[in-house]
Amino acid sequence: MVFRFPPMVLFLVFMVAVCSAAVAALARCYSWGARVMIPSVLIAFFALGIVLPNMALDRVVVTPKRIEQRTGFWFAPMTKGFDYGDVESVRIAHGVTGGRRRGKLWYVRHLNGKVEPINPGDLWESNTQEIVPLLEGYGVTFE
Repeated sequence: MVFRFPPMVLFLVFMVAVCSAAVAALARCYSWGARVMIPSVLIAFFALGIVLPNMALDRVVVTPKRIEQRTGFWFAPMTKGFDYGDVESVRIAHGVTGGRRRGKLWYVRHLNGKVEPINPGDLWESNTQEIVPLLEGYGVTFE
């Protein structure tokens, strides 16, 4: 099963970019100045050039043998996940996800005793309610 961001979410990000570009155009036409135009152009560029492609390319793939998430910037993607055959159990708990930020982590206990913390991305985390039963059906034990 493949999980992706819903098309409506992608459309809303696109509309943020369109509205920001419209504000920038109005600022140019009505001489509102750079204080309005520059931030509007930057928001439109950020939404269209970084956020929208990232969200469109993100996916969580659950197969009978593995869960894998492709995430990160479109120009430098990263993959995270694990093979079920190497896993003893999984525990979902709150932890420090990076710096001082706290969030949900998946602590994957491998058969060799090593515990690997996986910081699920927004897409993985928002679909946890559907992902956990799928993984349990494939034999993954949750603590």
